[in-house]
Amino acid sequence: MAPTRIIVGPLPTSTSDAILREMFTDFGTVVEGKMYKIPNNSEPFAFGWVRFQQESAANLAIQAWKDGGFGRSHGPFFIVDKLADV
Repeated sequence: MAPTRIIVGPLPTSTSDAILREMFTDFGTVVEGKMYKIPNNSEPFAFGWVRFQQESAANLAIQAWKDGGFGRSHGPFFIVDKLADV
């Protein structure tokens, strides 16, 4: 199975799973989004991952970020890479 998850961060710790999912719906069907807040960290940032229904949606999100037209309205963040689905 091709990877359909991407890692995103840093994001504000106030970002919920629902907000994370909503950020990526323009690229395709988002199956799941999960925020991870780093415990006992003084930085006000967290990371998350988003799982798409199709690998092509993950590729579109990554390309949009690389092109600079995505993510700026949500504050600066980066997409690390696709993750293998387990």
